[in-house]
Amino acid sequence: MSKLRVTYRWDPAMKVHRSSLWTKRMVYVLIANRAIKYLNGRSRVIYIGTTKRGERRPASSAASKSIQAFAELRGVKWTEVHLLSSERRPNTETWRLLESALLIVFRSLYGKLPYFNKRLDDFRKLEQVDDYFRSKNLIKILRGFER
Repeated sequence: MSKLRVTYRWDPAMKVHRSSLWTKRMVYVLIANRAIKYLNGRSRVIYIGTTKRGERRPASSAASKSIQAFAELRGVKWTEVHLLSSERRPNTETWRLLESALLIVFRSLYGKLPYFNKRLDDFRKLEQVDDYFRSKNLIKILRGFER
């Protein structure tokens, strides 16, 4: 019986960097290497999520969403995870509000939700975002991911 051959690549399949933003309550944005076509333009954002189950969630979610992207989205060769957080307020789940605000702003910019997002949570209209965040800043963040 012949020996099994091992194949490998020197470049990493995943890198995890230490970040002060890596907490139990944060929002993460999954970015593809190429822009995806949406109704009102193109964006590299393919998923916006939050850490409902603790700090291990971005890594496992990014890995599973990346595998889906490689299979479903033509030309996607790699993905990145970007972490976002906001100030805390008493009795307010600000990370969930930030996720919802980013989703509604994304939908207003590009005509639909990011490729792997299925539904909106807290906000339904763009005007509701301004109660908690400056929508101008959120637009600037999302537009920054186009490059």
